[in-house]
Amino acid sequence: MASDDKKQRETEQMAEKPKPDGVQAELRALRAQLEALQKSQAEESAARAAAERELSAPTPTPAFGSEEDGGTEEGVGVDLPAQLRELIEGVERDLRDARPATLVAVFALGVLVGRLVSR
Repeated sequence: MASDDKKQRETEQMAEKPKPDGVQAELRALRAQLEALQKSQAEESAARAAAERELSAPTPTPAFGSEEDGGTEEGVGVDLPAQLRELIEGVERDLRDARPATLVAVFALGVLVGRLVSR
């Protein structure tokens, strides 16, 4: 704890020293980027929490062939395009959030399994 306090005081002292204009401008730009990043992370975490609450809420599912779902097999496929679009959006979100090294590893594993299965 004492070393953390000492480091923080040293950092604050360094921050108080006058800096050239270029460095100050860069610091301001970096601070603005940091604030924007923190704001976007807060928004993402709020959106994730809302999505998790929505997914965790139990929803009753009507029995197949009941009056609530139309009573026929045609009622099942009606929402298929919306479900497909939702699935694709979820995959896109996952790909954006994934680290590149993970994606490369999964791709390489897929190639390996594909070659082993084809033999």
